[in-house]
Parts: sequence; C-alpha cells; structure tokens
Amino acid sequence: MLFNNGIYGLTKGQYSSTSQYGKVTPSTPYGSFEHPVNPIKLALTADCTFIARSIDIDNKGLHDILLKAVAHKGTCFIEILQDCNIYNKDNILSLRNSLNDFENILFLKHGSGYFFGKNFDKCIYLDKNYEFSIKNKSEFNSHIVHDITKDSIIHYLLSDMSLPNFPVPIGIFRSIKKTTYEESYFNSKSKKYNDLIKDEIYNLV
Repeated sequence: MLFNNGIYGLTKGQYSSTSQYGKVTPSTPYGSFEHPVNPIKLALTADCTFIARSIDIDNKGLHDILLKAVAHKGTCFIEILQDCNIYNKDNILSLRNSLNDFENILFLKHGSGYFFGKNFDKCIYLDKNYEFSIKNKSEFNSHIVHDITKDSIIHYLLSDMSLPNFPVPIGIFRSIKKTTYEESYFNSKSKKYNDLIKDEIYNLV
C-alpha cells in the first residue's frame, strides 16, 4: 500500500516523488522542477496482478478494495490518496468535495462504462487515436467497458488521467490471474529440483 499525500511530512514538509510540479516546500522554495511519479503506471509496468486506487476517507470503497486485495493471489498494489494535515492539507481537496457530486472522480466498475458527473451523464470515450475524450452520455449508443480481468492498454491510459482535464480514476484498475512464485515451486514436477531446494533451505537454517 502506498499512502500518497504528495509530501514528505515526517521530514518537515520536503517535496516527494509524488509532489506536483511546481510544489513549493522548505526544500523547494522556488517550486519543484520534477514531474511526479505515476504510482499506478509504475505498478502496471512492474506487472502487479492487482492494482487499485482509493481515497482514505472513502471508507466503504477502501474497505472493499482491501478485502479483494487480501483474497487475491499475487502481487497487490494499492495507492491510497490522502492529505497531510500539516504540510499538504489540500492535497485531495477536489476529490473530497467530489465524493457526493462525482464531478472530479471516475469510479471504476468492472463490466461498466466510464461514467461520471452528478447524474452520471458524462462519459469517457476512446477515439481511433487511442486518446480519451469526454462526451455527454446521450451522444453515443456505445462505449468502452472496464475489464479488470484482462491486460489492456486502457489501464495505462486510465493511469494518466488527472485533473483538471479528466476526473481521477478510483477503484480497481487490474485484477488478473497468473501463476504465483509459490504455486510454480510447489507444482514443480522435478523431484530432484525440489529435493535440491529443500536441502539448500535446510542448510541455511
């Protein structure tokens, strides 16, 4: 789990790898000159099999994600967006204010389209150039569907979505099944190999 408050609070407010470009802190009095790391894209690139993002004050949503992560077999990554009450208290202000009107948040739901807005009347569409755009729901009869069970370029495109141009995606990006390291080991049919590993472990302890 990555608790992302966009700052290094324990070191008295230094800018962090997830601080926004231009962020003024004691260690960057003229603003940060670095673009922030994208944690979700980093997890996708690392091939984590369960990837999600939540907000610390979204109790139900975070609870559901944590339960699914615990039940998942494989490497899980969860980004939890939050404020730092002392040094970055408005880090997710626009998201906190959007928990009721959904203008700045795109809640990801498996098997559903990418709808958001107070009446869920806005939709994210993918054009022929693989670029997202925002349209009114009534403009089109078809839309892309969120699928967490398959590898998809859409997951990468979603990880790049951010304010002010797009709502921030919240929920599960990816949950796929792959053989884990432990399963590969215990399912190995090579007795000689298994015996060798057991002997090495025995010698180590």
